[in-house]
Amino acid sequence: MKIIEIYVHTTNGIEPKLIRTSEDATVKQLIESIVEAGELKTGQDEDIRLFLEDSDEPVEPHRKLSECEIRHRHHVHCHRCHRVKVSVFYNGEKHESFPPSATVKRILKWAIKAFNITPADAADMLLALKGNVNDELPLDAHIGSFTNHNECAVSLCLTAPVEVNG
Repeated sequence: MKIIEIYVHTTNGIEPKLIRTSEDATVKQLIESIVEAGELKTGQDEDIRLFLEDSDEPVEPHRKLSECEIRHRHHVHCHRCHRVKVSVFYNGEKHESFPPSATVKRILKWAIKAFNITPADAADMLLALKGNVNDELPLDAHIGSFTNHNECAVSLCLTAPVEVNG
């Protein structure tokens, strides 16, 4: 039995946690390990799903990690939401639904296209949480990490970095 380490993203912050498990474990066993490690708040009878990074559909719980091509040091996202409603504000508002495993980079590309921003203007654009526009979201972070436990939604602002002249 070979032990592998998997980077797990949840609603407990943007930094993934390293979980050790057997490569022969099932997805359900990995989810149970994540919950037991305290990395995911769960309510009674909640349906927790596991997503591969940037994958649109959750992995079937009965499958072995190796069957799902989850290998040593892969990134996965464990979340109770199947989809996260993302609202982006920039000269109006656009909405789209993404899996919780969607990276901020993927959402930024969508937002730039949705608002018809030119490539020249898009070069410096970034996403920030609405109400905290000075904190740029890391491009490799998963959008599900910015939701709270009770909601499957997040509000973002599309902005350019603030340049201080002086």
